[in-house]
Amino acid sequence: MHVVYWLYNKKNADPETHGYIGVTSNFKTRLKQHLKTKAMRVKKLPQKFKWKILFTGSRDACLKYEGTLRPLFKIGWNSYAGGGRLGNDGLGVPKSTEHREKIRLASIRRWKNKAARKRQSLAVKKGLRGIDRSGANNAMWGKHMSEEAKEKVRQKIIERGGVWGRNNPNYKDGSCIKD
Repeated sequence: MHVVYWLYNKKNADPETHGYIGVTSNFKTRLKQHLKTKAMRVKKLPQKFKWKILFTGSRDACLKYEGTLRPLFKIGWNSYAGGGRLGNDGLGVPKSTEHREKIRLASIRRWKNKAARKRQSLAVKKGLRGIDRSGANNAMWGKHMSEEAKEKVRQKIIERGGVWGRNNPNYKDGSCIKD
């Protein structure tokens, strides 16, 4: 579930022309981001503001509603048009082919650095800890692998030398192996 929210102060009376309109799936976290000083400078938000949730629904429904409230750039405190159309939501800047190639090479260099790879791995594991991926929460729930995909998995297992002992992706320190 997502929400469309409105940030405003006592000078603002109408969500269609005043304040800031946004969409998020985690309102508490997003509100904390708005309250950070740097965010206030970038978004030009006042020091003190009130908030109100205007609509709750699916992501697409919320983006559509945001698009009706902010059809153009620079309405109220918003810098960008709403609705996430055409990448105008300020989340990213279109990058040239050369720039994308530089990003790719930097990523490869980072991955070759074992310390950086370990830091990234720990950060990802920490971020994903506590997320339930069983049943309907699993991305593969209700889907079936094609025979071609199953064969690729079998070949990877053979390349690794099986799935027992140190070849098992779940192997930790050998404490699970019984002699």
